[in-house]
Amino acid sequence: GSCIAVLFGSFAKGAETASAYLAAADLHARNGDHRRAGIALLHAAGARYARLADWRGAADLAAWARQELEEVEAPEFAAFAMRLQGAALDQLSDASGTEAKDRQGLTTKARRLLTEAARQFAALGLHYEAGYALNYRGVSFLNAGDRARARADFQQALGLFRTARDKPAQALSLQSLALLSHEDGRLTDAVREFDQALTLIPRGREPESYAHTLHNSALPLRVLGHFDEAIARYYEASQILHQLGDRAGEARALHGLGTTLRHVGEPERAKELLRAAIELRGKTGAKHEQAISLIVLGEIEREDGNDDIAIALHTK
Repeated sequence: GSCIAVLFGSFAKGAETASAYLAAADLHARNGDHRRAGIALLHAAGARYARLADWRGAADLAAWARQELEEVEAPEFAAFAMRLQGAALDQLSDASGTEAKDRQGLTTKARRLLTEAARQFAALGLHYEAGYALNYRGVSFLNAGDRARARADFQQALGLFRTARDKPAQALSLQSLALLSHEDGRLTDAVREFDQALTLIPRGREPESYAHTLHNSALPLRVLGHFDEAIARYYEASQILHQLGDRAGEARALHGLGTTLRHVGEPERAKELLRAAIELRGKTGAKHEQAISLIVLGEIEREDGNDDIAIALHTK
C-alpha cells in the first residue's frame, strides 16, 4: 500500500497493530534485514500516532525507524520517518502532560525535522509528500500564533500540491489559507480561496468535504453583505449534511442559516432554523454549540419584545 496509508491509514486496533509491527521489526532485525525492520518500525510509529495519539511513543519509534532506514540508504522511507517524528513531537509539545520548560525545545526540534523532511522529499521529486511536511509545519506556526509564517507554509505547500497535480491536497491548503484570510479580515481573499477549493472537490464523490467547505465559505460572504449567496450556501450545505446523516454538521449549517436570516430581517424563519439547530445539538451532545444557538435565539426573541422567552432561553 501507499506510504500515506502506512502512516495515517485506519488502524482497527492500534495497540495490537503497533505490537505486531514491533514483533515483525524484531524478526527482520534478527534475520539481518534492516530495511524491512525499519519499515515495520515506521508502521508501528504510524499506529501509535494515528490510532492511539501516543505522541511520545510515535516519535520514539519514528526516530528508531529513521535510524534503521538511513543506515540501509532508504531515503524515501527515512524521510517519511522524519516527517512522522516531527509531527509527533509537535503534537507532544502541545500535549497537556508536557512540562512548560520542555515545550519550546520540542517545537523547535519538530519544525527542524519537518523542514528537513520537506527538503528531502523535494530532492526525491516527491512534491506531494514535501507539501504535507510543510503543511504540518504551517499548522505548528499557526498554533503558536505566527500567522505570517503559517500562511507562507500553506502557500508553499499549495504550490507543491499543484506540481503534484493532487486536487484534494490543493483544496485542503486553499481552505487553510481561506480560514487565515477570514480571521485576518481579508474577506474577499477568503471568498476567492474558498471558491477555488470548491472547484477542486468533487461534490458527488466527496459530498461531506464539499458541504463543510461550502458552509465555511458562507461566513465571509455574510460579513461582506452578500446575504443571498450566503443563505444559498448554508442551505445547500445543510441539505447535503442531512442526507449524509452528519447531524453536527447540519446543525452548524442551520445555525449559520438562521443567523443570516436574522440579519436580513426574517426573524420568524431565523427562529425556526435556530430551534432546529438547538434540537440537533442537544441530540449530539454539543452543549457549548447549543448554548451559542440558545443565546442567538434569545436575542431575537428579545428584539421581538418577548423578554420572558429570551430570559428563559438565556437561562438554559
